Amino acid sequence: MTSGRTPNAAGRGTMRGHRRRVMTGAIVAAMVAAIAPAAQAQIAVGAKADLRHTVLAHVTARYLAAQGIAATVRRGFSAPTLWGAQRDGVVDLAWDSVGIALTTRADMPIATARDLGRDESVDRLRKRAADGPIAWPAAAPARGGPVIGVRADTAEAMDKPTIAALLRRLRRDEAARFGITTGFAGRPDGIRALAAAPPPRVAYERLRRLRGKALLPALRAGRITAASLPRNDARVHADDLVHLRDNAGAFPNHSLAVAVRRDAMAEHPELADTLRRLAETIDGTGLRRLTRAARHTESDPAAAAEQFLRDAELLGMRDASRTGQLTSGR
Repeated sequence: MTSGRTPNAAGRGTMRGHRRRVMTGAIVAAMVAAIAPAAQAQIAVGAKADLRHTVLAHVTARYLAAQGIAATVRRGFSAPTLWGAQRDGVVDLAWDSVGIALTTRADMPIATARDLGRDESVDRLRKRAADGPIAWPAAAPARGGPVIGVRADTAEAMDKPTIAALLRRLRRDEAARFGITTGFAGRPDGIRALAAAPPPRVAYERLRRLRGKALLPALRAGRITAASLPRNDARVHADDLVHLRDNAGAFPNHSLAVAVRRDAMAEHPELADTLRRLAETIDGTGLRRLTRAARHTESDPAAAAEQFLRDAELLGMRDASRTGQLTSGR
């Protein structure tokens, strides 16, 4: 007995069934592909090449993971390339100094930025970024940005331990040299801010550009007279170095804050509150302790970050009321 279908009709029916299965499979595959990235999406935490910024990024990524938000660290950026990577969506989150962000990202005049207090500077930054792709949900007690450092014997030979006194020495002493990184040379609140401070600018032949990791050894060896040093590196706070006072207001407010892409916050609605809880626990003493520990595990900054968070009792906690203090007192 036959089914009543002609061979051609049967073939067409089989072909239609095959097409339906293929279309159904394609639709399912498309749905899975659309859903999978959302389920697997990770927050990309950007980090500059220096160790202290890298370890802070690892602290952030590990803390987010402990709160159920998958995160990964992307390191090795310079300050300008990190900003570009975040603007272009390669990086979702990065820590920055409020003063630097206002003057370099938001084009605020240095004279305006340096007169702002911590809270006001953060508010100004948030307002300026209100219509852009980057939000600033949290600021930390820690300060970012540079300190201007000299050796203790150099400070003793100066009439005052101030930036203005250093500039006077750089102007009159042909052997004096000021060590800077390329980034400090190019930022409007870097060497240009120093140059604008009284007395008038220092001649460029007095400046020596060095890689960041070479500044401190050069200063300690006496190859340079002074240097722009990272504030939160533990080595910068040793007894043989003196941080010069900024009486003339050469630098704007450098409170530390976290910048996050708005699309990442929309994808993870809990992200802003989580970052605020973390930021509240980060102070300068804690960051210096972190960099000191990281020097012993430089090949694995994630290990230093892990131990740091464990010491602060911040891992495995989802209760906003229980936050440790990232300070040396823990």
